[in-house]
Amino acid sequence: MPSPNLTSSSPRFGLLSPFRPRSARRRGPRGTLSKGRGLSAWETLGHSVTGLEHLESRALMAADVAVAFAQQTAEVAFFTTPSQQVYKVDFTNVGDASASSVTAGLSFGGAVPTQTWTVAYSGGASGTFSGSGPFSQSLSLPAGGKATVTVTARVAADATGPLVATATASAVGDANAANNSATSSRRLTGQFLALSDALGPNATGVVRIVSPATGAVVSSFTPYSTPINGGLSVVVGNFDGTGRPMVAVAPRRGMDGTVRFFAQSDSGAWQERVDYRTQPFAGSRDGLRIAAGDVDANGTDDIAVAPASGNGPLKIFLTQPRSSGAADPVANQPFRTVNGLRGSGGGFALADMGTFANGVAVDAAKQDAKAELILGSGGGVGPRVQVHDLSTAAAKVIDTIAPFSPNSRDPIAVHTARITPDSIPELILDIGGTRPRTEIYNGLVGSAANPKLSAFAAFGNSGRAADPGTTVGIDTSGDGIADSLLGSQGYRGAAGLKLLSTAGVSQGARGSFTEPTGMAAAIARTNPDIVRSGTGLESISLVSGPASGTAATSGKKLQVHYIGTLLDGTKFDSSRDRGTPFEFTLGQGQVIGGWDQGLLGRKPGDRLQLIIPPALGYGSQPQNSIPANSTLCFDIEVISVT
Repeated sequence: MPSPNLTSSSPRFGLLSPFRPRSARRRGPRGTLSKGRGLSAWETLGHSVTGLEHLESRALMAADVAVAFAQQTAEVAFFTTPSQQVYKVDFTNVGDASASSVTAGLSFGGAVPTQTWTVAYSGGASGTFSGSGPFSQSLSLPAGGKATVTVTARVAADATGPLVATATASAVGDANAANNSATSSRRLTGQFLALSDALGPNATGVVRIVSPATGAVVSSFTPYSTPINGGLSVVVGNFDGTGRPMVAVAPRRGMDGTVRFFAQSDSGAWQERVDYRTQPFAGSRDGLRIAAGDVDANGTDDIAVAPASGNGPLKIFLTQPRSSGAADPVANQPFRTVNGLRGSGGGFALADMGTFANGVAVDAAKQDAKAELILGSGGGVGPRVQVHDLSTAAAKVIDTIAPFSPNSRDPIAVHTARITPDSIPELILDIGGTRPRTEIYNGLVGSAANPKLSAFAAFGNSGRAADPGTTVGIDTSGDGIADSLLGSQGYRGAAGLKLLSTAGVSQGARGSFTEPTGMAAAIARTNPDIVRSGTGLESISLVSGPASGTAATSGKKLQVHYIGTLLDGTKFDSSRDRGTPFEFTLGQGQVIGGWDQGLLGRKPGDRLQLIIPPALGYGSQPQNSIPANSTLCFDIEVISVT
């Protein structure tokens, strides 16, 4: 069968894998791992002086494989459905003898239909580096050796009840079975939006919890006892590190600027976490605007706060995970203080826009679990949006966008969501005024201008000076990519919510709301180790070869070893089984598109995992044991580049 970028008349392929004719495939026997050493309880020792021998008890040499979830920091963890869950498990030989054949596994039950995994080895440990389907592999662990398994699990949309992950290990000669298993239990929370009334005399001061699928109000709570008619600012985040979304609330106008945090109890009631209560601008009654994101990569979302009027700096406060036991989990002193763009009332957001250091891109296409700050300009000045690197004490601008009409003088609201297939979220910008608009820009930071992906006016012209609305992304499949948008208008704009396509085409109203609303959605969590290209190709670097090696470019001849599997773990081809590397010329259509793209820039000694969507594999054409529209997973080691 021809590669997708070859003509159907090409005779070269007709195979089970993307590369060799089936007639050329040879299956070699699987390698076997030697058994671990047994125990010897007694030894006969010679006496150097008398020459006499006697039996003496000696310390026994034994393997001891310990299993532990590496990243679990909370006593109770939560997840939303659908979602992408990432697990890290350490398999460590804490004994003093080698365990040369360790059977290691991680199981979930039916709540996880697909998963991919990678393994990092240290201390002389060895085994398979990556694959798909349920993780069950043989590892070699010398004394002190460790294998860290990272599993990216896609949780089914209809999953119910707890999600229990069980990691197990068994080894010949393991002297301690008590540490051969570990479990991680995460509890289900439903996907939701937090809505509040925008500024205005009819604002109620009530936060409504809304189903993104239907727009129905499923619960509500009143965060402040004093009546509020100035509206509320709301944001959803994982502030305590358990994974359970919490809602942070701040008054927009006319009250002391206290941020309060609320979490849903097991019974469904929303209760304030008083220990999180914080007042970033003491004595101010100017109102606040807030955003959330993890800026220090400790697993909890931090809080960014600025005066609602724009008359003052923006401050970012770090939070501590619940497992830290901190009596006051929100820092009293700001982590960063940033002067906003000129004008009043500009919006802002926190999002992981890539890997940066001291204002310079280390890898703009790869997330590092640290959020950057995105600032929108306020009223009275020309429209600008800037992305700031927070890795140093003085935030540095790393990207600037000029959205909307250059003649506009209205404030810009900022939200983010992944819309394109790459790893980096897009910038969703709303502007008010008499002609409220939404524009979406590719968020990838680079030398070229950020492309505008769409522009629309979901609610038409307001006819009066309306505040900017809110547009948030909704992920319905759990892959971290927004499938649709929900839009609302700000104060003096149109009432209600609208479901929109990612291009801004209206899909109809959602719910029944009589006032314009502020709106916040939970931040989509994805595996930051995975780099996604704009074509949907996913890659994870497993091992790096020498930096001085020759980089693969189009026209170069590559020798590689590879293992190819489906997402359910079915192996359809392996050069390692045949025992000889596969050789081809890059960029000449001799392999499927995912290989031609994913191996560019790789050097000898590099090892990587490629997860290839159907469009870059075989598409709708089945290939023997490869069904139509299959996503393909490859473990590839680059042997040579010439």
